[in-house]
Amino acid sequence: MTKKQYLELIPLSIFLLAGLSALFKVPYSGLIAVVFGGVTATLYCPLSLWLYASAGVSLINRILIGVAYSLAIVALLFCFLHWANWQFECIMSYGALLVAVVICAANYAKPAYKPFLWRCVFFAVLITLVYTYRKF
Repeated sequence: MTKKQYLELIPLSIFLLAGLSALFKVPYSGLIAVVFGGVTATLYCPLSLWLYASAGVSLINRILIGVAYSLAIVALLFCFLHWANWQFECIMSYGALLVAVVICAANYAKPAYKPFLWRCVFFAVLITLVYTYRKF
């Protein structure tokens, strides 16, 4: 793994662990989820140009995919902490992830888009799991 992949994986893992802990009311896990969720969302949205610069994806697609990932992280944060409008955030992130999936599916012949597609599927499944847990 490269340094950029570690830079993405470590805050994302800590955010997911803290978010799952926040679902079960572990003390201070909400604060950790907010901090690392913010770091991860910032890493995906404005820094996606740098993070995915060597991926071989066009500039506009990197921007759109980065925004979709950032919205997914924000929606997960809203779901984990049960903030107001968490359902709206989930729906909005589903729409953004759908745009990213369409971009990746249109360019599926290029091997650079396959990791992005699988990451979209990962975020969609994760949001679905947390959403259904909160809803029911």
